[in-house]
Amino acid sequence: GVFKIAFDKFSERDIDEVVENPATINGFYKGNWGISLSNGLAYEEAFQTAFEVNYKDGATETIAGEGELVGDIDGFVVNKYNFAGSNLNNDIYAAYVVNPLVYDFDCKTATIFTKGTEAFKVNAESAAIDFGDGKCDNIFTILLEGVTIIIDLDKIDA
Repeated sequence: GVFKIAFDKFSERDIDEVVENPATINGFYKGNWGISLSNGLAYEEAFQTAFEVNYKDGATETIAGEGELVGDIDGFVVNKYNFAGSNLNNDIYAAYVVNPLVYDFDCKTATIFTKGTEAFKVNAESAAIDFGDGKCDNIFTILLEGVTIIIDLDKIDA
């Protein structure tokens, strides 16, 4: 299926709500998806989006992105998830999938991707998250400006 949602000066608030600096949203979200049952279950999805938030005081925030994923009865793979934008602090940010992100349904105790890498940039600072090589664990590595941080979600107190 294919769908598109568009916004032109969209704003929402309660009837009695007073907003100091009201904003409107312009933009779109366009997606498509497909399911096939020919050889078991197969699923695919893709999207493109771009939004601009315009505040009454003249400030603006933006975000644009695109993504693709495929899946089957065993899990799913995010082949593309790229976005870029700016915020009210004038930060410019971006993120993208470097190596496909794999989520394996057979990994019953894993709550995160088991494989893949994402990269992030905010202004001049860069970071990456490495989800590993496919092991069924909850461990990921953050690489931030020359510092390596390994996080094991199973060892974090809930």
